[in-house]
Amino acid sequence: MIDKFYNLEIVSPEYFFVITQFAIYFKYTITDVIKLDNKYLIKYIDDLDLSKEIHSNKNYNINIALTSAITAGARIEMSKFKNNPKLKIYYTDTDSIYTN
Repeated sequence: MIDKFYNLEIVSPEYFFVITQFAIYFKYTITDVIKLDNKYLIKYIDDLDLSKEIHSNKNYNINIALTSAITAGARIEMSKFKNNPKLKIYYTDTDSIYTN
């Protein structure tokens, strides 16, 4: 599990051209581009930071059993709302629900 997150930037068309042309030079990888009205949303990851993370000897304190138990408990609690015929559900997630 690598704790490296993507970077997001909204840029002008002129800056978008510069970024895409020099991505290799700046050592990052563009993973997604979304054209907005007159701008671009760019999703990228810094390759230098990523390579440091992959080759480091970090010890992560991860407990899969604990996270699974928490998720299962949340599903049980949410099922109380999901199975209620009086509620009209618009959206639900692990820890939230939108109803009428």
